[in-house]
Amino acid sequence: MKNAAPAPSVVVTGHSLGAGLAILATADLVNSGVAAAGMYNFAGPRVGDLAFAAKFNQQVGVSWRVVNTEDIVTTVPLATPDLFSSESPHTPFGMMLMLAKKLNYEHVGTPVSFTTHNGSIAGNHAMQNYINAPKVS
Repeated sequence: MKNAAPAPSVVVTGHSLGAGLAILATADLVNSGVAAAGMYNFAGPRVGDLAFAAKFNQQVGVSWRVVNTEDIVTTVPLATPDLFSSESPHTPFGMMLMLAKKLNYEHVGTPVSFTTHNGSIAGNHAMQNYINAPKVS
């Protein structure tokens, strides 16, 4: 549960990689005491582990994550990387999974999702989808 935080004096936003950077910038602003920051991100990937997400959600009073359920970018990196526990660590994919087991990424912010399918990865990820998304009331 989020603490009652003061209204943000700075609002940070971004789309895609910019959304990931917005999360990190917001965390930095809040942790350093520079500003009471809020965050709105669109089509963002996960950027931190469970501890990072818990601290972020506790410290940042206003944080929204807008997601097109058809957008693959919002699913990376995988939250739980142990897909194939029987995969040999001697293959490139097996080595990647072995290293990824130490990572456990989690989203931050309050999710708001919608579904728009445009027939391609790029089409589903385009910022215009987020601009045209149905309004939540």
